[in-house]
Amino acid sequence: MKRVGSIEEKIWNNYEEMPLVTLQDKLTIVFDPYEVNEVPLIKEQLKEIQNLPAINAVPNRGKESKWRLSLIVCPSK
Repeated sequence: MKRVGSIEEKIWNNYEEMPLVTLQDKLTIVFDPYEVNEVPLIKEQLKEIQNLPAINAVPNRGKESKWRLSLIVCPSK
């Protein structure tokens, strides 16, 4: 059984919690502490998608949110 949340697409011009150099050329998973066990599963599912940048996972540095997980894709300039 798959658990599915909602998806909201956003284009960010500025991500204050993390410098651009940390995000550049990566797909970054930002997770709240109680979602840490989901990260390996998400990484495994993302590996099936071709041509994605390297996958990185970091704990949320901002306030916790009801969405819990964010996927940030930041390709090369």
